[in-house]
Amino acid sequence: MATQTKTLLDGVNDALTMGRLIQGQDQRFTSLTSSQYQNEIDNMVIAINQVIGHIYDTESLQPDKEAEGTVTLVTSTREYTFPADYESMVSDTLLNVSDGYQIFRYPGTYEHLLQSQLTPSSYTGRPFYWTINPTNGNLYLDTLPTVEDNGIVYRYLYEKSISLEAFDDTFPFSDEVYKILVPSFKEYWQSDAKDKFNETFFISSTLRAVDKIRGFPLKTSY
Repeated sequence: MATQTKTLLDGVNDALTMGRLIQGQDQRFTSLTSSQYQNEIDNMVIAINQVIGHIYDTESLQPDKEAEGTVTLVTSTREYTFPADYESMVSDTLLNVSDGYQIFRYPGTYEHLLQSQLTPSSYTGRPFYWTINPTNGNLYLDTLPTVEDNGIVYRYLYEKSISLEAFDDTFPFSDEVYKILVPSFKEYWQSDAKDKFNETFFISSTLRAVDKIRGFPLKTSY
């Protein structure tokens, strides 16, 4: 099985090394913050995510973006945050696998739910509906769980974001594909940071990565 260990920080360091901004292990960054090179780091993070977006711009190349999340009911708590890599909800229901109890997607909007409950505090017990609070993106339930409901766990499927933001976010492809793409990261960054862009080199590196992801044999030239 292909290893998948390279992080955003690895990508920034390797691409900036190839771009000759830093040299050797001693100059490699240990975080995405630098008083001297913050602009270069920020631009490289943007470049890396742009390249990933180009790679997965085709439906047939979409990575496995679905993941399972959980909600654990807490007494008198109606709102719950999503995982850091959450992008959108896949499931229409939240399922308790112990007893089969489900929380269904509210058939109206968040505003409609609020308008239907003139005294929200009077709605208690195990939730029946969920929706998304548009003001903060949190999961919002139609009731306040009681002490008896505290600790009940529900599962759901969500779509993960492939955008890398944290220094330890892992690339959505193998380390082999990552190695092929480092030149593309560098070229895209240079197009913005140094007004130098080798289009032929960028296209060649990117197409090699696409073939690798698809499992096609790599060509001698692109």
